[in-house]
Amino acid sequence: MDLLTRKQLMELIEPKQGPCVSMYIPATRKGPQTRENRIRFKNILSRAESNLQTFGLKAAEAAEFMKPVDVLLRDNEFWQHQSDGLAVFISPGMSRFYRLPQVFSDKAVILDNRFYVKPLLPVFSGDGRFMILAISQNKVRLMQGTRYSISELDLEDVPSSLSELLRTDLPQKQLQFHTGGKGGAGRQSVIFHGHGVGTDDTKTEIRRYFQAVDRGLTEFFNDDNSPLVIASVEYLQPIYKDINTYGNLIDQGVYGNPDNLSPEKLHEKAWQVVEPLFKKSRDMKLEAFTEYENAGLASRDLKTIVIAACSSRIDTMFFKQNSEVWGFWDSKSFSVTIKDKPGPDAEDLIDLAAVETLNSGGTVYPFDDEQLGGDTIGAIFRY
Repeated sequence: MDLLTRKQLMELIEPKQGPCVSMYIPATRKGPQTRENRIRFKNILSRAESNLQTFGLKAAEAAEFMKPVDVLLRDNEFWQHQSDGLAVFISPGMSRFYRLPQVFSDKAVILDNRFYVKPLLPVFSGDGRFMILAISQNKVRLMQGTRYSISELDLEDVPSSLSELLRTDLPQKQLQFHTGGKGGAGRQSVIFHGHGVGTDDTKTEIRRYFQAVDRGLTEFFNDDNSPLVIASVEYLQPIYKDINTYGNLIDQGVYGNPDNLSPEKLHEKAWQVVEPLFKKSRDMKLEAFTEYENAGLASRDLKTIVIAACSSRIDTMFFKQNSEVWGFWDSKSFSVTIKDKPGPDAEDLIDLAAVETLNSGGTVYPFDDEQLGGDTIGAIFRY
């Protein structure tokens, strides 16, 4: 599956030449229902082409505009490897798609100068993404999890096992062995050098193996800083933590042989580790919200929040998932106008506020319950 990093998210929300088309569909990973994935995508493409005509494109121009992603319909291999949701973005000179462990609602949104990213934000919030590194001497797996789902990621430049690392060393390192030492009559002991059998040799080889994995993951993660949980037998965890260079490795791990655990079982165990960390951060902000509100440093008013977000004043923003308020932000008059529906002169103001909050280094938390007393949006200001 695809790894969507924070850097890639920020690339999506940068201003662009329009129109910018954002499409989301739910997907099915396996079974007969996977055929519906392609049908859903065909339907969302048709909807996007139709909507492009409201932006002034003729039917033939809209079809030409969508060609870079239309080719996916004929890619059988692509449709055989899906996650829980598919997100596709296209603008003049740019097209991106991400298969993510997150269920989306069918949606096609067209904006003048940026992509619509609000459905992605749960991945980058306190109820969002974390990583599981399931590692043993026999196998390495990296999984991307959210609160509700798990996907295995394809790794490159990472040894798949300790034996693979040792095989790559064979041309440079001649294996040697000799017999001798203590033993009773008629007994011999065999000592292998460089083969990882002796205790010291084994630990050295494991450290080199973990260092190679760590180097590969550093390249893979790039600037991503999602919490990383190690799943391994207990004695390997301190060895890995000692060589680790990743900035957000969680101290508590999942113990036991991960080779015997399915991705779903690893997700269940790892979520028990990361949930308290996610919940603590969000709950601290929520508990402080009323205090900030009484001091005039927080608000539940959408227009006030949009203006503050576009002025880089928001420290933390909360919004109710699946909520939309369409309207127009006038940067010249610093005014907000509410509209009835999407269109060339309207955008989702909650999405706009979230994007501007992220652009200024703030934190965004989607929620799906009554955490703000039934309100749709809330924000804590920097000043």
